[in-house]
Amino acid sequence: TGARFARAISDIMDASGQRRPHGHLEFLLSLPGWVVLGVFLLIALLASVTANLPFMLGEELGWRGYLFQRTAHWRTSHRVLFTGIIWGLWHAPLIAMGHNYPGRPLAGMGMMVLFCITASFLFDHTRRASGSIWSAAVLHGMINGTAGATAIFTWNGQVLLGSIAGVAGCLAIALATLVFRAVVPVRDPRPSSPELDAGV
Repeated sequence: TGARFARAISDIMDASGQRRPHGHLEFLLSLPGWVVLGVFLLIALLASVTANLPFMLGEELGWRGYLFQRTAHWRTSHRVLFTGIIWGLWHAPLIAMGHNYPGRPLAGMGMMVLFCITASFLFDHTRRASGSIWSAAVLHGMINGTAGATAIFTWNGQVLLGSIAGVAGCLAIALATLVFRAVVPVRDPRPSSPELDAGV
């Protein structure tokens, strides 16, 4: 609701020692919650192809660029699991400092690995469907960009369960993957040969 959004903004500003919002932000707070959420999601979508893109591309050059090329001859499930584990563990120092799962460093590291494995199925599929890492970079930017909106509109939840990088986010991404795979089927990128069909 708009009231819940206003309270979240107020709590954030109180915690940071800032004054209560006024002017154009007050107008935003007066809007219905679904309108505000829609604005946030639109901004996240625009940011994913502009401001967020260079940062996400830097990360995706590693996961859906280098690692994808090095493991292109693997079975898709093996490549996705391997990439997801590496990607998740790469976040371990940030998780230990409280990022995404404040107060839950060890459980958060495990949850981040699970989240990255789940997201890797979707990212790998978009990478194969488009033939480019740009699609994965845009998708990465969209997920990161919507995390703030999710945090503002949710409360009193368990961070390992209800956050975008928690169980709820994993379920949402798994559903998106199933839908995308049904709508946009792609071939396995492995060259067909008896040796490679034996797989890694």
